[in-house]
Amino acid sequence: MGDGDGGGGGAEAAAEGAGDAAKRARNLQKKLRQIAALRERAGTGEALGAEQREKLAAEAGVRAELAALGAPA
Repeated sequence: MGDGDGGGGGAEAAAEGAGDAAKRARNLQKKLRQIAALRERAGTGEALGAEQREKLAAEAGVRAELAALGAPA
């Protein structure tokens, strides 16, 4: 017990998990902004590459994951 490990690891783990979820939500929101920009570019007639089209196709999954995290889309 005297090694500094302490017995309060559960609260720390929960706080870290919440931080990870917030970080993931920010990452997903960034992806949605990129998707919106790609959609705008495609709307102007610009040709999109294969990776860009894959990002557009992933929009529903990104929105679903954000909803599962309880974050606004």
